[in-house]
Amino acid sequence: MGFNGDLYQESGADVVMTTTGDIVRYDSQRERYGIGSANQVLSVTAGLPAWKTLTLADSVLTTAGDVLYENNTPELARLPKGTDADVLTLASGLPSWSAPSTVIGQQDMAVPASAMWQTTTNGATALTATEYAENQPTYQSFDFNDSTEQHVQFTIPMPRNYNNGTITARFYWLASSSSGDVVWSIQGRAFSNDDAFAQSFGTEQTVTDTMTATNDVNISDFTSAMTLAGTPADADLIVFQVNRNASDGNDTLGADAKLLAIVFTYTLDASTT
Repeated sequence: MGFNGDLYQESGADVVMTTTGDIVRYDSQRERYGIGSANQVLSVTAGLPAWKTLTLADSVLTTAGDVLYENNTPELARLPKGTDADVLTLASGLPSWSAPSTVIGQQDMAVPASAMWQTTTNGATALTATEYAENQPTYQSFDFNDSTEQHVQFTIPMPRNYNNGTITARFYWLASSSSGDVVWSIQGRAFSNDDAFAQSFGTEQTVTDTMTATNDVNISDFTSAMTLAGTPADADLIVFQVNRNASDGNDTLGADAKLLAIVFTYTLDASTT
């Protein structure tokens, strides 16, 4: 056999093709390269054509939802499908299924004054709306006087993944006159299914905040950690009571303290199930 006018010259590759599918490859000279086996593919190894055995990952996606990806070898790899609700993420630079993440740790929950109500006994002045001028913010507040301890309450059904632990709170408020400090406090109780409602609150925690200026928003620090009365359990109803401790010697503001909102903190410890 000749090529482009070359004289015929026999070589092993010319005369020994033993099996259907054998090929000729060149490595210093022409040579026979035997047929590969089923499902192999011809690739290049060390600069020469070579048969490569397909792995299961290369050739077979066994289950609906399987994923093929390049695994940096380089070769393809099979990623078995994840479970329901899993998300495809990266782990060490490669695709991986994982459960959707849920934020855990300390969380904030805001409660505006409009979600609260005055107590029948020693309740703060009923919720009022105040507008300074047209096209300026109107605020709603409960007004707590400077001579009598007064209260408002609100309820929150807690998330199922609340860790049933302590809670802290900070207060958003303003005053229209005078100067001085306000002592705010909060206390609460947890109620599970079939718990009697007529029960006392837990020990209150306080924070003292200084008025900054007339009709300016004041934002207090957080109280110390408050332990809820009852035995908090997942998805309990929590009833909170908020007070101005006007009889406390540290409460020196000689005017109504107008409560706008509170933020309380709680801790999540797991995904919701």
